[in-house]
This record gives sequence, structure tokens and C-alpha cells, in this order.
Amino acid sequence: IGKLVHSCVHRWSGVANKNLGDAFLVLWKMPEETPGGTATDGKMSLASQKTEIADRSLIAFVKVLAELRRSEEVLKYVHDSRIGERFELFQVELGLSLHVGWAIEGPIGSDFKIDPAYLSPHVNVTVQLELVSRRYDLPLLFSESLYNLLSLRAKDRVRKLDVVTIDGDKHGLFTFPMARDYVVHQPANHTLGDVIKPEALDEVPLEAIESEGAEYLYVVDQDIVQWQEGLNHTLA
Repeated sequence: IGKLVHSCVHRWSGVANKNLGDAFLVLWKMPEETPGGTATDGKMSLASQKTEIADRSLIAFVKVLAELRRSEEVLKYVHDSRIGERFELFQVELGLSLHVGWAIEGPIGSDFKIDPAYLSPHVNVTVQLELVSRRYDLPLLFSESLYNLLSLRAKDRVRKLDVVTIDGDKHGLFTFPMARDYVVHQPANHTLGDVIKPEALDEVPLEAIESEGAEYLYVVDQDIVQWQEGLNHTLA
């Protein structure tokens, strides 16, 4: 599970920070604004950079769930008769959450062991969102602060579920709808977390497809597209 999560997060520009009990804390650092009000990367505006990172973070977690479903190593546990004797209808499941906010970054530890730490109430919001995912029986939830940064094509793929109160603050709750039992088959020589191209773009290099930006992948990548085919996206 750790290899799967870390590989997908790294593939989509994130970093793994540390373990929190049975959970992984991963993050994406937003670009900093220069004194002149421009982004640190002159190629894209600050708003465009933030949207690109938000889109990539959501893709990363969709990829985590997609790779989990088609992982032969994980399926060995699901079909292990010894586990089945103790746990009826055993499944390996993950709860994933995304949130955007500030944090104080710094080293914490001693002369013998130092860890990079991120101290912020927003870290607790992310943890609470993951716990909420269990109540809704959904594998992926994210806050309105992330939704507001997503591109239009990404927003078209997600739906608002509810409004929840965490530590006294209200947060819009969003999810990425997906067909629970559907598995997108991977092509030959597939790398964990990579884009799965449609047949029409089979001859186009991945580099060319990704050069269009993460937003384009929301209409191209087959993990995203096929998982939502046939779903009723209208929530009452």
C-alpha cells in the first residue's frame, strides 16, 4: 500500500511526509508569490500554477484508488482463504482526503533524528475529512478550498455532498464519483500512476499529452473517464 500511495503521489508532483498511525500524510506545496505580485515561475500565472497543482493532487488520489483495484499484490490478500476464514467479504480499502491551507514548515526532533514537520490546524482538517469518508462510505473526499482551485474540467467531474463543521468552521464537502466495482485495465509496460491513454491517442507520447496541462487529462485519462461512464452525476 505504501509503495502504491507514494508512487502515485510522487508521479503527480506531491511528496510523502510521514505516517500518522495507519495513515500517510502527503502534500503538495503551492507556489509562493513574489513581492511584485507575480508567481515564482514566470511561465504561468500564480492562479494557473495553483490550479495545476490542485488538479494534479486530485489526479494522484484517483490514481491511487485505480491502482489499488488492479493491484495483483493487493488481490492476493483479498483472495487469501486464511483471511477469508476470519473476515467475511474481506476487501482492502482506503480513505483519502484533500484540503488546502497554510502550514508552518520546519524540522522537529533531536541530534539523532530529525523529521520535516508541518504544523497547522489545516492538517487536522485533512485528518478529520479522512475520518468523515468512513461515515459516508466513500473512498475520496475533499474540501471546498480545494474545489475552488480546480480547473473547470476537473470541477465538472466532481460533486458536492454536504457541508460539515470541523473545529468550529464550516467546510463544503466534495467527492469524485466513481463506479465502485469497475476496474480499468492497464496497458502493457504500465508504470504506477501513469496516464492511461484512449486508443485514439495510442501513438501520441505521454509527454505531449501532459504538456497540455493537468486539466486536459480530465477528458483523456481512462481511469478518470471510464470510472464515471454511466454514472448518474445528479445528486438530489
